[in-house]
Amino acid sequence: MTSRFQFRALPVFCAVTAVALAVKVGNVVISVSDLAVSEAVAATPEAPPRMRPPPPPPVDTDTLEALAKRRAELDKRAEEIREREIVLEATEKRVDEKIARLREIERSIESANKQRDAEEEARIKSLVKIYEAMKPKEAARVFEQLEMPVLLTVLEGMKELKSAPILAAMEPGKVKAVTVALAARGERKQEHAAAAR
Repeated sequence: MTSRFQFRALPVFCAVTAVALAVKVGNVVISVSDLAVSEAVAATPEAPPRMRPPPPPPVDTDTLEALAKRRAELDKRAEEIREREIVLEATEKRVDEKIARLREIERSIESANKQRDAEEEARIKSLVKIYEAMKPKEAARVFEQLEMPVLLTVLEGMKELKSAPILAAMEPGKVKAVTVALAARGERKQEHAAAAR
């Protein structure tokens, strides 16, 4: 029974050994072929011919000269544009400086006008006080000698209770002229106020 078992186990053992040997030999062959392929790829630095880009078409000298000329023209135009930009920036800077100076002058003129108007108003108030303090007949004699713009300005600054006796003491022709002028001045002020709205 044991000889029979040995007889049958021997072919199975041989078969298993043969298969294991074939697998090992196959692995060795695969690793050798992989090594050979990797060495071949490493040895050729260039890409395979079908992956290499096609060479550029030949360019004639006329085309090269035309391209070089066009490049020079573009460079020259770019330089001109840069120069114009520099000039424009300098001009804008000068204009900004002049605008700033003009605004400063405008502010100083406005300040001077305000100061002059304030001084003028103070003088008129002083005159109004003087004429309001005078007797009506004395003030009427002076008013008859004053020029119309000055007379109107003083009368507008006076209280009605003070100006009425003075006007009553003046000659009627002068009073009429003053009344017409005061009415016209009032209308102009109303028109200016309406236009300002």
